[in-house]
Amino acid sequence: MSFISDATQYLNLAENVIPSKHFKAGQIDHICYRATSTEEYKNLCEQLKTESRLLTESDVNGRPISCFFFADGILSKNNKVHVIEVASPKPGSAHTPGFEHIEIFSDQPEDKDLHFENVRIKFCDKSLLDIVQDERWEKLKNQLHSSTSIFNTSSKKTEYKGILKNTQVLEKLSDYNPRICGTIPLGIAQPNSDIDIACEVKDLSAFKQYLQTQFQKYSDFKISATNIHIACQFKVQNITVEIYGENIPTEKQRAYVHMMAEAQLISYTGEWAIDEIRSIKTRGIKTEPAFAEFYGISGDPYIALYDLYSSASTLRDLSLKRLTKM
Repeated sequence: MSFISDATQYLNLAENVIPSKHFKAGQIDHICYRATSTEEYKNLCEQLKTESRLLTESDVNGRPISCFFFADGILSKNNKVHVIEVASPKPGSAHTPGFEHIEIFSDQPEDKDLHFENVRIKFCDKSLLDIVQDERWEKLKNQLHSSTSIFNTSSKKTEYKGILKNTQVLEKLSDYNPRICGTIPLGIAQPNSDIDIACEVKDLSAFKQYLQTQFQKYSDFKISATNIHIACQFKVQNITVEIYGENIPTEKQRAYVHMMAEAQLISYTGEWAIDEIRSIKTRGIKTEPAFAEFYGISGDPYIALYDLYSSASTLRDLSLKRLTKM
């Protein structure tokens, strides 16, 4: 039997043996599966990545646990379950491998644990999908609020960090509330992606002179200015560093707001979305249009993403719609 068939069988078994007083139709939130070995865990996760969406993989109490979202759901007589949690064996802890338990929406205490014939149930007052989404967003948001600790999953992470360290660019811009924006912090950078830094600048003329003094020694140095913003770029190790400044708090500038909206979408949709958006960008599509294509966002993507950041519920709805789209 396939993993999906086994999951369906386990759901049907649960519905047959668990007294109806403990749950109603549609209340089963997710199923938990415990692998027999680390090797089985890895192989199963690779298999499920082709059949579902990987929401997240994280280390919990010394062992990796992955959560997968099935767009069509695992169907039983009275339930449709979209989320399965797959756990590697916990070192030093005995457990029964296979489908271990289901979790049910209920007003029962969360620490209540019931055992029936071949079925175990736990209770929750918040869906695992919501928990995963909120945890991913909180973690990424905190990283992005920092000007330095935001190099997520880029294959050139070490090189980017080396450039920042050698140029001391963030330290030199520390008076201007610098924030790295764009694709690199989100882990969707292409091989030729720039290091984009947004700054808050009160005096554009003085800032221009300062940039020239600090960075003119680097190759391909360019600087341009208008009465509302200034842009400077130069190359280090064939990577372009671009500095943008205007008299607006950095956290309200378009580059930063776009990045935060995109980060929230990725957090809600899961890790699989990063690979999908990277793939779209390999066709030469810019970041904002790539997100618009992937999430079905209509209108001007630059305006839409800026406006969407103020509506977390809309971003969550877009993510759920994309999760359930095959």
